[in-house]
Amino acid sequence: MTQYGPQEYGQQLPPHHGHPYGPPQPHRAPARSRGLAITALVISILAIVVGLTPLLTVGIPIGLIGAILATIALIAKTQGGKKFAGAALGLGLAAMGLSLLMYGLAINQPKQHKTQQEITDCMSKPGLSADEIWACTN
Repeated sequence: MTQYGPQEYGQQLPPHHGHPYGPPQPHRAPARSRGLAITALVISILAIVVGLTPLLTVGIPIGLIGAILATIALIAKTQGGKKFAGAALGLGLAAMGLSLLMYGLAINQPKQHKTQQEITDCMSKPGLSADEIWACTN
């Protein structure tokens, strides 16, 4: 019969020992992905950017999520992901600190200066002492 048709009983097998697609390949374990470490790195970078905005303490939980994912990636011992995970852990922790710092700087700003109208209203009171005038202007 033809090369592509059914083989006759007793016909010689190809030299691949019965495997029509070549000899069997040794089983390889699938390569571990470094996706978790890269995800942690991206989240930690996002936390740094968000942490730069004052009064938004959202950088703290985002940085915490990045640090947790990086720790999981480090514990999982993913091949090739240790550097990404290490960088993500550092950036996540830095983002939390930066967010706290920016929040602290934002809430400890000196109070706003009085408007001209507020000063005028305060100074228009009769018989002000020097201390009261000082209070009006500061």
